[in-house]
Amino acid sequence: MAGQRCYIKRCSEDVLQQIAGYLSFQDKARLSLTCKGFKNYHMAGPLEIHLAKQGIAQQRSLRTLIHMLEGMSAEQRFKIRELCMHSHSTGIANVPDSQQHRICRALVSNLTILRLFEVHLRLETLEAPGVELRLEVLDLSGSVLVATTHPRRLLWPLLTSNSPSLRCLILRNVVVYVPKIDIRFCQEPTLEHVVLPRLEELDIVHLAVVGYRLSGNAFLEDHRAGIDWPPHCFLPPQSFIGAPSLTTLRFSLICGPSRTVTASTWEHFAKLRSADLMHKSWQECANYLELLPLSLTEFTVRIWPSQHHRCSRDIYSMAEDFKLIMKAAKAGMRLQKLTLIGFTCYDVDRFAFLDAEGICLAGIRELVLEPCLSEEDPIADTHPVNRLLYIFPHLEKLYIRGQHVASFTLSVPSPLLEELSLNFCPASINVKFANLRSLKLEHRFQMGSARRSAKLHKMEIGAWDCGQLDSLTIVLGSYKKGDVFQVQCKPGTAVTTTCSYPAEEWGEWVIGVRLGAGILGQSGQRPVRFVCASSHGMLTWGLA
Repeated sequence: MAGQRCYIKRCSEDVLQQIAGYLSFQDKARLSLTCKGFKNYHMAGPLEIHLAKQGIAQQRSLRTLIHMLEGMSAEQRFKIRELCMHSHSTGIANVPDSQQHRICRALVSNLTILRLFEVHLRLETLEAPGVELRLEVLDLSGSVLVATTHPRRLLWPLLTSNSPSLRCLILRNVVVYVPKIDIRFCQEPTLEHVVLPRLEELDIVHLAVVGYRLSGNAFLEDHRAGIDWPPHCFLPPQSFIGAPSLTTLRFSLICGPSRTVTASTWEHFAKLRSADLMHKSWQECANYLELLPLSLTEFTVRIWPSQHHRCSRDIYSMAEDFKLIMKAAKAGMRLQKLTLIGFTCYDVDRFAFLDAEGICLAGIRELVLEPCLSEEDPIADTHPVNRLLYIFPHLEKLYIRGQHVASFTLSVPSPLLEELSLNFCPASINVKFANLRSLKLEHRFQMGSARRSAKLHKMEIGAWDCGQLDSLTIVLGSYKKGDVFQVQCKPGTAVTTTCSYPAEEWGEWVIGVRLGAGILGQSGQRPVRFVCASSHGMLTWGLA
């Protein structure tokens, strides 16, 4: 339809809606400029812009976009409430300053949601004359923000101008680039005096500030390649903004050993319900948990990856730090969900004494574990995952994800378990299944197709009553074209249900089996055994 005029004079709104669903933004914009029927409809909703790769193609698309935006009436532009702009290339999209300002001047003053992904943006563009921000959601994930006019204040004007309306602020993997000064000698940026009264969600994970010695784009590309950001580049924890309505917080606290936090840091977070924090060590985690408000119901701990390689002399101190975390959680928190990411066997090597000292987190109902284990870690009943589970006696939901955790017997002491999800296939399971309603297991072979056919793996659950189970999900790994997957459900009777799924291409297979009440057997029937096997090119899962 590009370049053609539209002569529709009258059309119902439902027909326009169907037509608009097949049109690109450019076509809808052209129709809006030439067809009265589209003037009041097509711009109601989000505007998503895919920036092309660097060069002539990007400049041409930007010029076309700006021409259409500036050609629209104020009434048309006012209906664009959400703008999403992201790079369609492998790198950061560099938009010239003049074009940035023209786009923002045409749109931003009417927006409530602004999302810029992987865009090289000058902060002054969002604060220039003629641009008034009244945003509710600001998401600048993966972008490079250049600060030249006010390098020492950085994000202050951007946040203060939106303070009455901002509800969600996301700055994940963002680099603030200050090209004119050496950040090592720059006054530490602070946001302590910025108050956002309506802010409910704050996500500042991997927010770095770099100076003229580094390129903002290169800095972010290094991070994507797995190169750790130096701790001194992060905003310190004292930079927390005032947010009395905050309920969800995600923050990286990789700020160097000299940083300290006092209880006053958290005074404005009285309504906080969920916190997701990244730390350098369990000791920092313990310190922060003691200071978090009592309203907290969900807490996620992420240990900085570079801390996974530790020496044995630190084992005892780490266990002591973790004990402080458990004591703090038991003493005052109303925690119901706890997520532990990045712990190793060294972290839980001495956790056996936690139960002996009466430390028991009976209030936690949902637990998510992502251990960072190695192939040499102990197995069977001494496995660190099992030792950790003994201090959570009333779990209802358990999710375990991670590598090198498949060769042990999983033991869950909680009799209330309703949902179990594992991304591995343990040797066996020792779980009370009386209340289990959902079971999800993944089986992934780390080998080529030639060896896969000879692989045989069995997981015996033993005697358990699965009358309550109504959802069984089996996730198969990636296999080559032509493989056949077979699922067998043998409910303890003469009836056997078998389904085969041929693979048409490489990919991940997810097989969900919805089970009616009692289909797998009732109390008093013979035990049920779950078997997973692969032989002669056939992968078989079954309940026998």
